[in-house]
Amino acid sequence: STHGVSEPPGTDFHEFRVLDNGNHLMLGFQDRMVDMDTVVPGGHPGVTVRGARIQEKNHQDSIVWEWSSWDHFKITDAIDEHVDLTDSNFVDYVHANAIDQDTDSTILICSRNMFEITKINKNTGEIIWRLGGENNQFTSNGDTVQFSGQHHIRKLENGNYLLFDNGWNREPVFSCAV
Repeated sequence: STHGVSEPPGTDFHEFRVLDNGNHLMLGFQDRMVDMDTVVPGGHPGVTVRGARIQEKNHQDSIVWEWSSWDHFKITDAIDEHVDLTDSNFVDYVHANAIDQDTDSTILICSRNMFEITKINKNTGEIIWRLGGENNQFTSNGDTVQFSGQHHIRKLENGNYLLFDNGWNREPVFSCAV
């Protein structure tokens, strides 16, 4: 169960994007108190869990669009080897670290602790697709797409996507642009 918001939503230092229309996208977070013992075996009651949020604001600093991971992701979407869901104090299940406008009506969000890039429909807030992580919807040459601990999702002019892969799931670990 969720007790509610433990502190007001905050602005995340990872990302701030100015859009072609003059508005800006901001990456933020929202912490909630969650009884993690009801979410995972070995979890603790009353844990601060950090979710992600995206806001688009206009010149008057009014919110014109907002999206929250709490409405679309599960805490258990986090990758177990890198996020301790049994921590008794704090769990950052998303660790969003990049956003980009894909089209006028779609947004990309990079969720490091989920090893996932997600495309979001701005008109509905719904997820269009999920690339990587536990909910991957893509394959490449018959293999599941894999990257880990990634940062910096960007849509390139040719329509391709670029991300920085920290390569946490490689042996030996190495980083690269993908």
